[in-house]
Amino acid sequence: MSLTLFLVIIPYLSESIEKFITVFDDYYNLEFANIAAYRIKTIYDMPEKDLIVFGSNIYSNISGSVTLTNVSYENSNFSLKPFSCQIKKGDFVIFKGIKDCGKRHIFNMLRREEKPLAGTITIDTINIYDFSVQTYKHHISYTTKNPYFFDMSIYDNLKLSGSTKREIFATLKRFEIFDNLSKLQSGLGANFLAASEKISSFDLFLLGLARAKLTKSKVILIYELPVGMQPKQLVKLKNILRKLSRTRTIILFTASSELDQLADKIYSIKNGKVDV
Repeated sequence: MSLTLFLVIIPYLSESIEKFITVFDDYYNLEFANIAAYRIKTIYDMPEKDLIVFGSNIYSNISGSVTLTNVSYENSNFSLKPFSCQIKKGDFVIFKGIKDCGKRHIFNMLRREEKPLAGTITIDTINIYDFSVQTYKHHISYTTKNPYFFDMSIYDNLKLSGSTKREIFATLKRFEIFDNLSKLQSGLGANFLAASEKISSFDLFLLGLARAKLTKSKVILIYELPVGMQPKQLVKLKNILRKLSRTRTIILFTASSELDQLADKIYSIKNGKVDV
């Protein structure tokens, strides 16, 4: 590893090591500790050309517009052809396509988990790689149909968003899942992993969406929708997203057409080509 590369990744290594120690001290959880250690080694061994480097921009007055310009992606098994699109503040946009069409890579690039082969991605004209790690996490949050939560109480998971108890309760009530969660043994104090089997897939999805809202991010990414939603559940989700899109930019990645009527724009993806 070159000296330049080592100096570049020192901040990330420091953060990862700190998380390693915190997780181990707080929860004595060897599984999480091993994952942290593995990620440190992965970064250390990563070729310099593949390293995703983060900037130091801490600008926080973001409106939520997202622009992808001539963005392409490629790995050993897949190629995403160059495409451009502009997503305005408050837009509800859908990237639609079947499995392995390429939408997962767009989702990952917006999360800075994967690096474009070429092109630029900006938020309010600022390149996403110019933002510091913490600032970018504040600007963009995401959820999936199977959201991940830590091995702690439901309430403590939501509290990690930086929200107050009042904000957490108000959001859960607005999403109409507060009552169901309160029926769990220990209610919101229930350990998430222990209680997750007793929570419906739809409520789990809404819980992940609630957490994304609580971060106060201006851009929310959603990867796939719950399978087999009942008509009443679909109506509830539409109402939630309709209200949420008044103040947030929402980008949905799905194969479903269930929310097409909410979309300001739909980008169809097939075999690595985005129809713009």
